[in-house]
Amino acid sequence: MISHANPRTVLRSTDFSIRLIINSRSFFRTPAAFEIKSVFVGNLPWQVRADELAEVFSKVGEVKSSRILIHKPSGRSRGFGFVEMEAEDALKAIEALNGADVKGRPIRVGRADVHE
Repeated sequence: MISHANPRTVLRSTDFSIRLIINSRSFFRTPAAFEIKSVFVGNLPWQVRADELAEVFSKVGEVKSSRILIHKPSGRSRGFGFVEMEAEDALKAIEALNGADVKGRPIRVGRADVHE
């Protein structure tokens, strides 16, 4: 029995039952979406710009993009940002740069939680 209206498909046999659950969000993503990893960078000095952050991370691997979040009312950095890299380079960056000194402050580097 296969139900096309429900994303859950149940296949039954006399000996076994297999349940396949397909999450539509992850199922239809392109393979490239799994290759880029977002890295969280915290404890940044307010003076650091996104291009400077990319420069620091480019020493470890290829940087796809970098951004620093800005506090809208003041226009200043919120002290954290994100860098997107290939998954392998992201893991290297987390190990190599966590605690590294950037303009006099030790930065925190870790895996970013992806919210959809």
